[in-house]
Amino acid sequence: MDATTGLDLEALLAAATAQVVTAVRAVRTAHPDEHVYGAVPHEFYGDGTAMAWPCVSVGTDESLAAVVARYADELGMPDREDALRWSGADLPYFTEPDAAQDALAARCQDVAAAAQAVATEDFVEWDRVYETYLRVFPRAAAAAREVLVADETVDADFVAVAFDEAADLVPLSVTPEQLRQHFPELAADT
Repeated sequence: MDATTGLDLEALLAAATAQVVTAVRAVRTAHPDEHVYGAVPHEFYGDGTAMAWPCVSVGTDESLAAVVARYADELGMPDREDALRWSGADLPYFTEPDAAQDALAARCQDVAAAAQAVATEDFVEWDRVYETYLRVFPRAAAAAREVLVADETVDADFVAVAFDEAADLVPLSVTPEQLRQHFPELAADT
């Protein structure tokens, strides 16, 4: 239990790690001939009253090529591979949170609401709890990568990255080398 927020960070970390590991293993099993390059927890949501558990998308070289081709052919947008590689919403292997993960997010939401109820400033405490909650997902991405590489589900070049709208979680998810290689626009900011 986190003393400053009241969140069960270890339960959150275990659930978030398991979500990524399960999603990647499912894709690996369903598409054994495809090269899995990454996993992306995404669609983070917190608005000061509601909090949601993220989705996870899994990218393979083959599924990415199909998405890139669709963007070029159907939408007239060629050369989008770099933009689409980590765009969880565009990747076809997509997993939504399950009931247990949604329940964890609801508990975090309750903790945030209780903290905010005694606060003197609007949303300060709610935001503090939400930021603590968000910081679990980069740790989970790194932990999932470690598990998946160790058991040889994926190659050593696999990247797991929590991708929020502002991309604040990206540098927290990956090594400095991965940041420079896959997210050079963010590496310049660090």
